[in-house]
Amino acid sequence: MSREVEVKCMLYIELKTKGLPAIRFNLYEKEAPVTCDEFIKALPLEANALQARFAGEEIWIKEGPSLNIPQENASINLKVGELGYASPIPGNEVSRSIAIVYGEAKLSDCVNVFGYVYKEDLQNLKKLGEKVWTEGKTILRFELKEV
Repeated sequence: MSREVEVKCMLYIELKTKGLPAIRFNLYEKEAPVTCDEFIKALPLEANALQARFAGEEIWIKEGPSLNIPQENASINLKVGELGYASPIPGNEVSRSIAIVYGEAKLSDCVNVFGYVYKEDLQNLKKLGEKVWTEGKTILRFELKEV
């Protein structure tokens, strides 16, 4: 008698930039399922990142992918290491932008919080934040990976 076993792969997002180790992000698949699904479909993605001017320790990508998604798991108060996407809702000043918080930050508008950095990659995320802060525009590449 054979028994079929379903094995579910764990997906994560890997963030790369020149000169630093890759940084991995888990997904909030239960809290932001639509955002996770649609963002994954847009990968791989390469974009210019800047330091957010007034938010604090936030890496900001002004023009992320164009995703038609509702607001879900939305907040302006992201925790260190969280990843957010600004859904294109009326009145949202930062629609389509991507936020990556690497320290203390308070965003200017709500984003869908859909990912969080691997604990062991947090220091590399902080190094990336410092690089963006001191060097300015930095090219980031987002890729989908599985365990």
